Amino acid sequence: MIEAVLFDLGDTLVHFDETDPGRLLRHCGGPVHAKLLELGHNPPPLESYLRYIRWECGGAYLVSRVTQREVQLARVIQRAHARMNLNFDLAYSEELLAASFPALESLFTKDPQANDVIAELSGDGYRLGIVSNTWLPASAVKGYLDHQALSPFFETCVYSSAVRYMKPHREVFRCALGAMNINPERTVFVGDRLDNDVMGAARVGMRTILCLHEHKMRRFGSQPDRIIRELREIPQILREGFGDAR
Repeated sequence: MIEAVLFDLGDTLVHFDETDPGRLLRHCGGPVHAKLLELGHNPPPLESYLRYIRWECGGAYLVSRVTQREVQLARVIQRAHARMNLNFDLAYSEELLAASFPALESLFTKDPQANDVIAELSGDGYRLGIVSNTWLPASAVKGYLDHQALSPFFETCVYSSAVRYMKPHREVFRCALGAMNINPERTVFVGDRLDNDVMGAARVGMRTILCLHEHKMRRFGSQPDRIIRELREIPQILREGFGDAR
């Protein structure tokens, strides 16, 4: 019997505006630069400031791909500032980064079915959680979910930026299962990627539902138990059950 449903965020519950990197950088770096000026600091002019941020983000991304450990955006900002002779501790860097959260939220669009489906699953008695790969601090994601009236439904939210492991690593899924104190066999994971979501969740023993995006349909060792095109299909799948065979 399924007792819990865990969700990916990006391209599952929330859709991200895959804008060009320069625009994304301005969404993040511009407000932080303005905050520095407001607080009386002396950063370089905006274009130079953004180049420092771009260089540090690029290096952090490459390192994360090699080490398979998630980027922590606050530490990236801290290192970039140090290169500009602006030496702040991590806590202060996190406070500065928070200035960019409202602008970053404008790049996200909640799936129009998300609230109704999540509310229906909660009403049916399923325990709900999130497991997501993200550079953003947990506070930023929580702020977005709060604004979208989704936070109260999720008892556990595990973000790669906090635990450092990234899907499909088993540990990021085990963190969520451990926090909920639930067996993987009684849990379904819903995500949009075969590699990160389906393969990762299946390796720890969870059932899997793939949100179909045809441009991402690549073959890996694990295939989903079910495939959907819309979130509203999930409650019916859970009512029907998965049977004994995968």
